[in-house]
Formats: sequence, C-alpha cells, structure tokens
Amino acid sequence: VLASGSLAINNTDKESDFDVLLVAKSGRLYICRIFLCFVASFFGARRTRSDIVAPDKFCFNHYITDGNMNIKHESLYNAQAYVSLKPVLVRNEIFGRFYDENIWLKKYIHNFIPADEFVLRSVIPNSMLVLVRKLGEFILNSPLGDKIEDWAKKYQQKRIKENPATYESGGRVVFTDDELEFHPRSFEAFAIDKYNRGLK
Repeated sequence: VLASGSLAINNTDKESDFDVLLVAKSGRLYICRIFLCFVASFFGARRTRSDIVAPDKFCFNHYITDGNMNIKHESLYNAQAYVSLKPVLVRNEIFGRFYDENIWLKKYIHNFIPADEFVLRSVIPNSMLVLVRKLGEFILNSPLGDKIEDWAKKYQQKRIKENPATYESGGRVVFTDDELEFHPRSFEAFAIDKYNRGLK
C-alpha cells in the first residue's frame, strides 16, 4: 500500500480523498481489489463513482502486481506522481523493485534519488491482524484461490466493460492480469496543458 496524489506530497485540503497505489500478489490482483473494496466499504471509507468529493475516503484507482510492476503509461505527469509515493504497508524490497522496474522515471525527473536511499517509514501491523492475514493467505494460495481469482476476474472485467466511463476520451482505464487502473476522467491532460503554457 503506497500513498500517492496530494496525500503523498503533503498537499491535502478538507475535501481531499486519499489516493493509493496497491501492489498485489501476482495471480491475486482481482481478489485483492474485491477484498479492499469490501473492507473499505464496510467502514464507510471507500470513494465510489457517485462521490463528487470524498473527504477522508480511500480512492483505490490503481493496482499492479509484484510479478510486473512496470507502469506502461510513461509521461511527465505520471513520473511526478510515482516519484512522490510514500510507503504505508510495504516490504522494502518491493518498494525498491518498483523503482528498478520503472527506470523510465529518470527520463522526466532527472535528479530523482532511488527509493532505497530513503529511510522508509511504514505502519506497524497489529499482531492479531498478521495472524488473520496469514490464515487468509494460506487459504487463497491454493487451487481454491485460483478458482476465486478466476471468478473475480471475470466478474470485474464484465462490469468494467459494461461501464460507459471505460470508453470516455481523455482518460485511461486498464484491466489486465498485471494492472488495474481507473482514471476515466484524468486530470493529466489539463495539468500537462497548463504546464506547457507556463513554459511558453
């Protein structure tokens, strides 16, 4: 779990939601999304498509897997977002590998220091929740988990394909085995245009 967006650069206001980038186990991407959405919804902490503003809610708009952490969409806007990521719950080797696999970031952010040179801060997990996690992983790292993932993938991809926002111009929706990204109305085009006008 990596904080991104305004939260990562200390630029939140009273109406800000919390953007996060999630790294899921390879082969469990769609289970990860269902689980996170369920838990956050249970606590009333998930931003939904109907929310115009969602203060203090989590916006789960980007998932990748530990088997392939390369971000396909290379741009100045994305580079600025990804060099600003802050670890919340993450193993150090995953955080470092993310930057190793996205070396393209240095094309846009020339003075960027790789993540392993930072002192990483992270949330310390509750011991009871660690036991729950281990039990869940034991159950899901099995043929049963494969079947649940297959069902979760078919169910979610069907809903994504049926959603008109998936096909809106100016945004980006990705749904593969290694990446889920939901930015149907991306701020990127506006930000880059404003940046270019500033340069001129």
